[in-house]
Amino acid sequence: MDQQYPNGTLFQNKNKKDEKHPDYTGSLEVESDVVHELKKQLDAGVSFPKISIAGWKRTAKKSGETFLSVKGSVFQERQNRDGMPRQQSTTDDDFTL
Repeated sequence: MDQQYPNGTLFQNKNKKDEKHPDYTGSLEVESDVVHELKKQLDAGVSFPKISIAGWKRTAKKSGETFLSVKGSVFQERQNRDGMPRQQSTTDDDFTL
C-alpha cells in the first residue's frame, strides 16, 4: 500500500452564482510541522501567517475533470538570483477575495 501524504485538491466551483464566488474550491491537509510553524508565526505577532503552496494540474480518472492537486509546506522565502530574499508586494491584482 502506498504511503499517504498530506495533500489537497481544488476543483472548478460548479455552484458559482456570481463573480464574487470562488472559481475553485477544495481542501488542504497539512503536516504537523506546518501547523507548528503557523503557531510560531502567530506567537511572534505575525497577523497573517504564511505557508508555501504548490499545485499540479491533474485529470480525474473517473470523470475526466481537470483539477489542481495542491500541497502546503512550511513557508520558504523566495530567493533572488543573488541568494537574497526577494521583496514581495501584494496588490489587488495578485488576488481577490
